[in-house]
Amino acid sequence: MLTIHEFGQNNAKTIVMFHPLGVWWDIFEYVIPILEKDYHLIIPAIPGHDPDRPESDYTSMQEITDEMTDFLTDNCSGHVNCLYGCSMGGGLVIKLLAEGKIRTDLAIIDAGMTPYQLPKPITYLIGVRDFLMTMLGKYASIKMLGSVFDPEKYSQEDLLYVKKVLKSLSARTIWKGFYEANNYDLPKDIVWPDCRI
Repeated sequence: MLTIHEFGQNNAKTIVMFHPLGVWWDIFEYVIPILEKDYHLIIPAIPGHDPDRPESDYTSMQEITDEMTDFLTDNCSGHVNCLYGCSMGGGLVIKLLAEGKIRTDLAIIDAGMTPYQLPKPITYLIGVRDFLMTMLGKYASIKMLGSVFDPEKYSQEDLLYVKKVLKSLSARTIWKGFYEANNYDLPKDIVWPDCRI
């Protein structure tokens, strides 16, 4: 079950923001104070990535999009002004657009994950590699993490955040998150969405 965070609920225009894999919903903390002045922000915490529900594990792209579809249908009449997603979040936007149950005026897909077009054994090996790399990061020291992340882009505070989030992810979430977010199903017949992308 998703924890939904909302800001600026009295504003008429709605933006839905999906966070990347391996970070929490609070990755948007810098833009929330700016956007909530003019927009109703809806930011779900993806299961397994929810600091308020540390016992949760990642579910699936299908379960997450089904739950968001229900929420947006019930609370926004199935229409939002913008769907935004980065990485796994971008994959969620792609899946919502492909299913065509939610209408939007604009979709922003920032490095969105799309399903691999490779034989299953190869996708499995890629999943194993991603799992092992992430598990290594989970148990790595801050110094070791610092050697992997560009020091020009990431401060010590950023590395501490990464370490805190990685430590909170269960092995099940790491496996299912990386494998499933790269191998989710899309409908066979996709109607091109009529929004700006």
